[in-house]
Amino acid sequence: MGYIIKQCFPFRYLRQLPSHELYVPLRRDYVNSRGPYVTRITAVDSPRTTLPNPLKVQWCSMENGSYPLIYPVVTIKPAFDGRGQAVTWNVHIKSNSDLAESNTGLDVSYLFWAVQYALTRTEGCSLSLTPPASPTLGESKLEVEHFNPITPDLTPSDSGLLPIQDVTSYLDSALKVLGLHTEARTSFITYWLLSLLKHKHVALRFLPQMAYERAALLDVSPRPNIIMRVFMLFKGVNDDELESSWNHAVQRASRDVDFWVDVVGVDIRRATDFSLFRVLERGGMEALWHYFILPVTDIESQLARTCIF
Repeated sequence: MGYIIKQCFPFRYLRQLPSHELYVPLRRDYVNSRGPYVTRITAVDSPRTTLPNPLKVQWCSMENGSYPLIYPVVTIKPAFDGRGQAVTWNVHIKSNSDLAESNTGLDVSYLFWAVQYALTRTEGCSLSLTPPASPTLGESKLEVEHFNPITPDLTPSDSGLLPIQDVTSYLDSALKVLGLHTEARTSFITYWLLSLLKHKHVALRFLPQMAYERAALLDVSPRPNIIMRVFMLFKGVNDDELESSWNHAVQRASRDVDFWVDVVGVDIRRATDFSLFRVLERGGMEALWHYFILPVTDIESQLARTCIF
């Protein structure tokens, strides 16, 4: 039987599909000084492979100044090198599609974590994977973009700029070439649609996987054959900025969307090989132009106002 492990915000149910795909919602929110940072994780294999039970899902924050909210509630531990924080769930996929979390004894529909980042940066933590399940930095480490979820931004040199009426079709085409199946593309676009529609013009980009890896490490074991991490940044652009600053981004958006495959670093051949156990993490973040700094006691109330549930 093939499985899809999916982080799913609006859906609070599981269903068995005729195609032998089993949906197991997980949930992951980041809230920080620049707005929600949201990812959805999808582990995909085909009817020709078997996803072993139990599964271990481990996430590592790259920031010492983060304050996670998690459910089921398990111990939040320091990362292996003492910098950052790590959370581990051990789950078993039951016959009724619930997730049985062994540390707490709870049956849940999804795993949840939300993070409030303080404005303090560390060099990160080292959640070592052997061999790595998600992209890691190679010899050209100094050439890899340094993505900081506390201060995300887009520029005309790395983004595409589109009028809002063209954004959804552009996203569908780009996500398709990056290996997302129909349901993944649809849920991605509809999740962000209200945020996108606030703007007349939208600049967007997809992060290189190695840059994203510096902000959040993910380990799923048994280890998948391939992990694809597709993460979008976007923001609205004011009318008075269009002609003066964003001409190159307009031209980039008119190109064939295939160039995003090289930017992100997706191995499309392996990503579309149905004989492999594949994991897709898809997410996004709006780069907002305001920030707040909260004492720890105020974080939970701020999350309640900021997180998208």
